[in-house]
Amino acid sequence: GRILARNIYFFIPTKTDKDRETKLDYIKLVGTLVWAIKVHVRKEDLETELKNLLTPNQFIELQQIQQRPLRIANWLADYLIRMYEQNLINYRFLIELNQSMDRILEAMIACDRIASTPLPKAYSIHLKHLLLIYCLSVPFTFVEELNWLTVPAVGVITFSLLGIEEIGLEIENPFGNDPNDLPLEKFCYILQSDIAELIEYESQSSFDQIINESSGKV
Repeated sequence: GRILARNIYFFIPTKTDKDRETKLDYIKLVGTLVWAIKVHVRKEDLETELKNLLTPNQFIELQQIQQRPLRIANWLADYLIRMYEQNLINYRFLIELNQSMDRILEAMIACDRIASTPLPKAYSIHLKHLLLIYCLSVPFTFVEELNWLTVPAVGVITFSLLGIEEIGLEIENPFGNDPNDLPLEKFCYILQSDIAELIEYESQSSFDQIINESSGKV
């Protein structure tokens, strides 16, 4: 996301203030795309997370569809195609920007696959039965050698094995709101902060002149 936002900011020239504002809006949309992916994988409420990041028309459009990140990516792609048609960027750079966006969507698809593919129920049941049988048989293995120490030994072994099973269940879907899940909000805020700093960055006038006079020859 950072690479895509940076390339749009520095290497798509603008001729008017309106063009610059439009470009900045689409750079912000890169951050919105990441938030939309978070909402998508967590199946969260659209209004709570994205309403303040979108225009009213964009928000209404997203309310009517399921694949919201894909629609936001389409908006970005439409903008890049317009820049190409206006000869502000060349075809090679258009492909490079599109590939950056594709990598973001591929990450979303991978997250979606993880979130929607739980541990098979038959496997989980079989694992529970296997652990139960093993834990019940452990005392008979140690009782002659350990005597009364068999009780704490079996307790430690049972706790360890059941803990491993619980860890597997805990990380089965790492995109939720549990304490051990991935801090997706933190990732989104960091990217949004980086994009905000990029937008506030004041380029040197000589560099701006070179970019604006290049007519898209990157």
